[in-house]
Amino acid sequence: MTDKPEQSAETTTEPVPTIKLPIMRMDGSATGEEVELNPQVFGLPRNDHVIYLAVKAELHNKRQGTRSTLTRSMV
Repeated sequence: MTDKPEQSAETTTEPVPTIKLPIMRMDGSATGEEVELNPQVFGLPRNDHVIYLAVKAELHNKRQGTRSTLTRSMV
């Protein structure tokens, strides 16, 4: 057996800027409050293909799927 050296995950020492967004009411007016979002989750670049797959999965799951088909005994 060969011993492999342990691989350590690289960590950044730079401070990550926080993302703050205003909280809005249903009519579109601002409440004056803000919410902080985790930049490790919401600071990532947009991936259009992942959005496409999520929308496609949501639409496929909305399908009713109650179409009547004949079984072998009904033919």
